[in-house]
Amino acid sequence: MLKLTKTGIGLLTRQYRSVLKKCFLINAGLFFALAPSAADATEVTDIFATLQQKSPHNIVWTGYSTTGTEGYDAATNKGTIKIAVDGGDYYFNYIYNTPTGYTETSLPVTEFTAENVQNKVFEQITTDINSGVIRLSSNTDSDIPVISDFIGNIASDGIAKGSSIWLESAAIGDIKGNFIGNYINATSAQAEGGAIDVDTFITTGKQAKVGKIEGIFIGNHAIANGNGISAGGAVWSQSGSIIEDIHADFIGNYTLNTAGGQASGGAIFNNRSNEYGNIIHNIYDSTFTSNYAKSESGSASGGAIYNTGTIGISAKNTDTVFRDNKTIVGSSTSYNDIDNTGTLHLNAASGRAIDFGGSITGTGTINLGNGYEGAATGGYYTFHNGVKKQYMNLYNGADVRLRGMYQEDESYTTGILKNTTTTITGTGNIISSIDNNANSGANDTQYHQSNDLGALTFNSGANLILRFDVNATGSGDLFTASSVTGAIANSIIVDRIRVYDNTTQQSVNIRFVDANLKDYINLATNVVEDTYYKDIYTVLYSKGTDGGYVTLTKNSTPHYNLVGFLSQDATGTSYTLDSDEYVYKSIGSMAGTGNTKTVNAGDYTIYGEDKSGVTVSAGQTLNINGGVWDGFVSNSNEQGGITVSGKASFNDVKFVNNSSIYGAAIYNKGGNISTITGEFLNNTGGVVKNIHSGSLITSIDGNFQNNSTFGDSYYGGAIDNNSTIGSIR
Repeated sequence: MLKLTKTGIGLLTRQYRSVLKKCFLINAGLFFALAPSAADATEVTDIFATLQQKSPHNIVWTGYSTTGTEGYDAATNKGTIKIAVDGGDYYFNYIYNTPTGYTETSLPVTEFTAENVQNKVFEQITTDINSGVIRLSSNTDSDIPVISDFIGNIASDGIAKGSSIWLESAAIGDIKGNFIGNYINATSAQAEGGAIDVDTFITTGKQAKVGKIEGIFIGNHAIANGNGISAGGAVWSQSGSIIEDIHADFIGNYTLNTAGGQASGGAIFNNRSNEYGNIIHNIYDSTFTSNYAKSESGSASGGAIYNTGTIGISAKNTDTVFRDNKTIVGSSTSYNDIDNTGTLHLNAASGRAIDFGGSITGTGTINLGNGYEGAATGGYYTFHNGVKKQYMNLYNGADVRLRGMYQEDESYTTGILKNTTTTITGTGNIISSIDNNANSGANDTQYHQSNDLGALTFNSGANLILRFDVNATGSGDLFTASSVTGAIANSIIVDRIRVYDNTTQQSVNIRFVDANLKDYINLATNVVEDTYYKDIYTVLYSKGTDGGYVTLTKNSTPHYNLVGFLSQDATGTSYTLDSDEYVYKSIGSMAGTGNTKTVNAGDYTIYGEDKSGVTVSAGQTLNINGGVWDGFVSNSNEQGGITVSGKASFNDVKFVNNSSIYGAAIYNKGGNISTITGEFLNNTGGVVKNIHSGSLITSIDGNFQNNSTFGDSYYGGAIDNNSTIGSIR
C-alpha cells in the first residue's frame, strides 16, 4: 500500500554547492544584471540560487549586480541587499509581496499584544533611538508569539540595538517571520544585533528569553562606526539570555566595523559575559550561507556564529549546512563558520549531517553525538576546512568526515584537525579522511592530509575507527597525536582504506599513523577499496620506528565491485552484494549495448558518497532486488539516483537521503519500469519523476516518508508524474 507523509521543504544535502549552481543554470541568462568575474561567479550564482530556493513565494529575487544601494522602498515594494564575495560586493534585488492576511505598517509597536505583533509587515521604520520596531523591558514576561515580517527597518544612535526586536531582560514566546535588510548603525559605540537583540541586564534580576526563532534572515547587518564592537548581523544574544530553538536560513547577514574595532558573528552572536552563561539550546535543520564579519582594520571572528556560551546544533529532518561564511579584515578573507570559545553540542540524526564548509576557530569545546538535551544521534559531521585548537569529544558512534575543501585558506596537506585535544567515549566512533573533491563532486584528484589528534584520550572501553586515503604510488593520509592515554591494543580499528591512482606498481608501503599511535592499530579484513574493484590489493600492517605502515600488494585477478559491474563490465549479467559498498566515482552509463543486468543487494547498503547513480539507456534493462541506495546526488538537472531510458524493475528497494533537482531516487526518462516496490525516506528533490513522453511505470507500491521538493518552485515531493503510471497502491 502506498503511504505518503509530508514534511517541510528539505535541504539539498551534501552536494549543496554544485547542485544549487546547476539549479540556477536552468535559467541562465535571465537573471544577470552584470556578469560576475570568473573568480567569484560560482559563489554569486550559488547565492542567487539559494535566495530563490529558500525564500517563500512572496519574495521574488530579480537580479544582481556589482553596483547598487542597500535599502528598501515600501512604496514600490522593491529592495536591495549587499553580500561580500571574494571578488567584491554584489547587490541582490528583490520584490516583497505582502502575504494574504497581513497588514503593512510603518509604525513601531507601543503595546505588546497579539493584535499588534501578529500578521503584520513592519517595513521601512527608521528611528534615532537605539531600537526600532519592538522594544520590551524587564516588566514584560509573556508567551505571546511574534508572527510578522520585518523588511528594511533601521535603528541608528550612538549605541544601536535590534532594529526589529530588542528584548531588555524581557521574555516572550516564539518569533516567526522573514527578516530582510534590517540593520542598525552605531555612530559612536557598539552595534548589537542587526535584526534581533536578546539581552539580559543582571541588575533587573531577570533573564531575557525567547521560544523558537523561525524564518529566513537575509541581508540584515550591524554597523559600528566608533569604538565599540559590531556583532550579530541577524541575532545578538548575551549575558545569560536564553533562546530555546532556532530553525531558520541565514543568508548574507553581516557585521561591519568601520573604525578599526572588532566585528563578530556575521549571523549570530552568542556571548557569555557573566555567571549565568548564555544558551541557544538548539539550532536545527538550518543553513548559513555567505554570512560574514568584516572589520576595516581591526579584527573579525565568527563568519556565521560567534560563541562564548553554549549552543546546540542539530540535524533532525534535514542537514544543517554552512557554506561560504567568512571573516574579512581589510582586503584579507578567511573562510570561517564559527569562532567558538564556549561549548558546541553537535548532534545529527541517522541519515542526516551537520556540514561545515569553513573553519571552526577558537579554544572551545565541541561535543559530537552526545545527545544534548535529547537530540537524536547516528548521523555524521563533515568538516571541509580547519578545526583548530578545539577540545573535541566523540561519543558513541560519532562519524566525523574530513573532506575536500571548498575554500583553501592554507595548504591542504596540513590537514583539517589542527592542535585539537581529542577524547573518545563509547564504541564505533569514526574519523574518516576519505576525501571528496568538494568543488567538482569527483575524487579523481586526491589531496592527502596530515591530521593532528593532539592529546588523545580513550575513556574506558572506547574505540576509534580510522578511515583514510592512500595513493598506489606510495603516499597517503597521516594521523598524529602528541600523546595517547587510556588506549589498549586494538583500540584503533582500520576498516576502510581508499586507494587512488591505481598503477602497475605491484607493492607499496605507506605510513598512516605516527609513533604514538602505532601500537594500538587493529587492521580489519577486506579493508581496501578501489573505484571499480573490491579485491585489487591485499594489505598487511607493520610497525616502524616512526609509525605504523600498510603494505599494499596487487592481486593478479581482482573482481569488479558494484560500480565496476554496472559501468565497466560489458558482459556481466548478475551481481550479488556480500557486504555494504561505497561509491567513489559517479557510476554513469550502464555498460553493454542491449545488455540486461540484475543486482541482488539483499540487506546491504550502497552508499552513494555524494556521487550520481547509473543511467540505463534505450535497449538496456536493469533489475534491482533488495538493498538500500543511500546518499546519491545528481550530477544533472534531470537525473535521479537511477535514470531509466530503457527498461527497469525495482523490487523491495529502499532509497534514502538521495538528492536531485528532480527525481532524487528514480528519474524515468522515456523508459519502461515494470514495478517499483520499497521505501523512500528523506530524499530531497522529489522521489520518482515520470515526465518524459512515452515514460511508463506499470505499478508503484511503496512507503514514502519525509521526502521533499528542492524548493517552493518545484513540485512532487514524492511523485512528479506527467506521463503514465498504471497503478499506485
